Amino acid sequence: MGQKKGYKQTPEHIFNTAMALKKAHQEGRHSGGFQKGNLLLRMTGKKHSEETKRKQSLQKKLNNPMWNIETRKKVSETRILLGIGKGDKNWRWKGGITSENIKIRNSQEYKSWVKSVFIRDNYTCQQCKDKSSKGNTVYLVAHHIKPFSEYPELRFEILNGITFCRKCHKEIEKERMIGNKNGNRVLIK
Repeated sequence: MGQKKGYKQTPEHIFNTAMALKKAHQEGRHSGGFQKGNLLLRMTGKKHSEETKRKQSLQKKLNNPMWNIETRKKVSETRILLGIGKGDKNWRWKGGITSENIKIRNSQEYKSWVKSVFIRDNYTCQQCKDKSSKGNTVYLVAHHIKPFSEYPELRFEILNGITFCRKCHKEIEKERMIGNKNGNRVLIK
């Protein structure tokens, strides 16, 4: 029973509660907590079969209107039309604090530059010549030869880009940069 902290029951209240529970137990209406047919206890220590999981998932999707393609399309179009979720109308808006670096790296122009560098280098790491193939996934990075931060005019210049795998890119960045006492990176080469 949920009672306030420090609440003291009167002896009469305790007696009445005990008698009510005793009567319910004798009539079979109260079994002292967990009952034999309780579904939660029936599945304890067991796992649903893949077929049951699939059926449950399908039922949840059927009962959820957002799984309906037309509904999702309408909601999406309405949000675009009203500008909901964009800029200062987004619930997570914090007053335009996104850094210029992030804005540029998320821009379509930057993504196009990355893809152009990958195509020119035939999706191959220019250091170790590794390339993705069946059973061998290689994560590629488009690296700026002249640093992104120091040469803003060369940020989208395809000739200023080169393709590396993550491993080689990490090694090149280690060679190229060292940390000074202030924690800023300093160009070595």
